[in-house]
Amino acid sequence: MRENLQKFFVCMSLLLAVFCMPLSGDGVQSGKNIYAALKNAGFSPEFQGLSPTDAALFPQNITVRIPGTEERARTLVFAFTQEFAEADIDAIIRFLHAVESEHVSFPVLVLLSANNSTAGLPADSMHIHPSGTETFSQAEAAENTCAIVIEEALPGSPEGTHPLIPGGGKDVSPLWLVQAMQSAAEAGGHKAVIPKTVAFLYRLGLSDEKARVSAFLAQEIPAAGILLGHTEQDFGILLRTARVLDQMRGAAVWDRHYSHISVPLLGYEFWVNEAFFATCYLLFAAAVLFMLCFLSFRDSTRNKAILADLARTWYLIPLLIAATTAALTVSQRFLLRVPQLAADPVLLLGAKLLAIFTLSLLLFILEVRFNFKVSFHAAGYCLLFVAAANIFVFCSIDLTLLFIFVLEYAACLLAQRAKRMSTVMFTLALLFIPFIAPAANIVLSTNRQSLHDFAACTVAGNALAACMLYPLQMQWKRLLIISDIFDPSRPFASRRKLLHGISFILLSLAALIALYLAASGFIALTGLSAGKFLPQGRFILQKAAAAVGKVLPGDEGGQDADSGGTVIQAAEPLRTAVTVSSEPFSELLIRRISIRCPESSAVQRLEVSVENPGGVPLYDCNYDYRFGGKDRIFFCLPDKPAGQVDIVYSCGRDAASIVTVRAWYAEEGGTLSEETQSVAVRQDEGS
Repeated sequence: MRENLQKFFVCMSLLLAVFCMPLSGDGVQSGKNIYAALKNAGFSPEFQGLSPTDAALFPQNITVRIPGTEERARTLVFAFTQEFAEADIDAIIRFLHAVESEHVSFPVLVLLSANNSTAGLPADSMHIHPSGTETFSQAEAAENTCAIVIEEALPGSPEGTHPLIPGGGKDVSPLWLVQAMQSAAEAGGHKAVIPKTVAFLYRLGLSDEKARVSAFLAQEIPAAGILLGHTEQDFGILLRTARVLDQMRGAAVWDRHYSHISVPLLGYEFWVNEAFFATCYLLFAAAVLFMLCFLSFRDSTRNKAILADLARTWYLIPLLIAATTAALTVSQRFLLRVPQLAADPVLLLGAKLLAIFTLSLLLFILEVRFNFKVSFHAAGYCLLFVAAANIFVFCSIDLTLLFIFVLEYAACLLAQRAKRMSTVMFTLALLFIPFIAPAANIVLSTNRQSLHDFAACTVAGNALAACMLYPLQMQWKRLLIISDIFDPSRPFASRRKLLHGISFILLSLAALIALYLAASGFIALTGLSAGKFLPQGRFILQKAAAAVGKVLPGDEGGQDADSGGTVIQAAEPLRTAVTVSSEPFSELLIRRISIRCPESSAVQRLEVSVENPGGVPLYDCNYDYRFGGKDRIFFCLPDKPAGQVDIVYSCGRDAASIVTVRAWYAEEGGTLSEETQSVAVRQDEGS
């Protein structure tokens, strides 16, 4: 009896130790704490490694699967992060029990992904540091899974308001999933905030994407995100979403071309789906073709005169588009050399637009100077023709752009009929209106890097911009024609006065740009940058050692007994211990890179590369790797390793390699320190 009581108290002590265990660790230990808490709550969690080698050395995903009442093909994934779970593990456990009690027909999988917080670390453009969500999405079958990604709401966010994330990875979430989440939020008295022009921003890669939603959509897994807190009401949105999806039972429409339109004055909002866009596209296409091909070619004296002018000037349409494309591309190369323009994409777009209108003015002067046929009515027909063509060109890129270019075509219809100076100027301004709302959404809803890529686009992007700007250029040309500024029959003094007026307008715009550049330069020189007044991120990167040297003839450097090679970088004492050893194997060498970090230091990331100038870096390896050039590879290592990392690879005996290791450590005060060291391994080493 006494022995049984002792066993009972020992078991209770262990259980209390688990439940009272603080969930504030980092990396591997945090995952173990969460796993233990879920296990003791009666669930069957499973680990999923982020690396095929030494999976337990790195943080791992944790999944909990709840079976459905029926055998359904599609599994619903609720994707949380382990940081979200650490903040309130009890809320996650209550949510899991609530999902069990719902008895939905499809399986539900709750994912607690690891290594999703990369604040302060360099961007992983080569994808050599796999995250938990990325690893999970690559392992799941797209046809059997849909996901709801939960992002933690920022402190101070309005209660009851939850922004949705309906896209990422240059793709859009299906309409049925977004509508299910919206209806679930509204059923609980909450408001789901949906971005405007959804498909336009996400499909063109112009939206500020979330990496976790993008990871699912990149694998063609239907997914959408929502910002939530840890309250019961927030988790209730997820439960109601599961109920709505259960009621659909496969009757959902896979619609990825849609928009959400709201009318604030009327308090009304509605969805415009793909079928509506397609129907309107066909109707507008038929109407445009009828007006363009039939009404414009009626046997009338006016149309005959216009056709005669077009027969003499039709080649100016592709010529002007080609010239505009070349001007945009060339001016872009020169404008990007100005630091202020390269750093401000909005100003870069304005400078390119100013360059195009200046080009149109110069081309018109050349046409008049060399006695080219200039026709006011033919220019109006050209702008209408290209505006009609733009509908088909841009709708082939994205169907949701239909109404933008239909409005442009309607404005061109009015512009073509304008014959007075005042009406021509008014319709020129009218042509800008269809692009105001999309431009505002792009500027306000796009991250700075995407906006810069949009402004400094490729030649193909500049060609599309030239097609879009052509109606504006034609109306600008018609304004110059009707003003008779460069008419040779006008007195020289009068023409010079009008020319001075246009020059004053162009110089005023240039002066505004110069003033902005001067102000930006003054702010930069005096150190009054905006970054000093903005709150810093969680981590501030501090470099402890950086430069990589070269082994010169006769300069052997310091021989490190532990490294088995030559240390070619002199630096302060580093915490990261790197050793490289080699062993012969047949005609090859087996090399081992061992990286040891102090247990007292919280290492956040290791970046390890091997470079063999002029040769093949390796043949096989125990870790995955990516090529960073023809003679350099980077090993795929998850963040936050919890022990010694051993990389073993085979290479040729003549491989003279340079092993470079970069390590980032978390310091006190929320900062990061970076250490870099390189080891040169000679050709004959180990042979």
